Amino acid sequence: MHSGTNALLFPEIYRQKLQQCAADGELSDEDVKALTRLRVMLCIPQQTIDAAHSDICGSLFEKVKSLFL
Repeated sequence: MHSGTNALLFPEIYRQKLQQCAADGELSDEDVKALTRLRVMLCIPQQTIDAAHSDICGSLFEKVKSLFL
C-alpha cells in the first residue's frame, strides 16, 4: 500500500475519473476496465470504491429519476 500524502489523494483521483466516465450517465465496459486498473494501481480499498460509486452513481440516478417524475 502507498503511504504518505499522495495516498490521501488517490481516492480523489479515482472519484474524478469515475465522474468523467459516468458523465454520460453510464459506465461502458472500457470505463469499468480503466477504473479497475486505476483502483489496483493506486491500491484503493474496495470500501472506498463502493462509497464513491454509491455517491456519484446514486446522485446520477436521482437526477435522471427527477427528469421522469
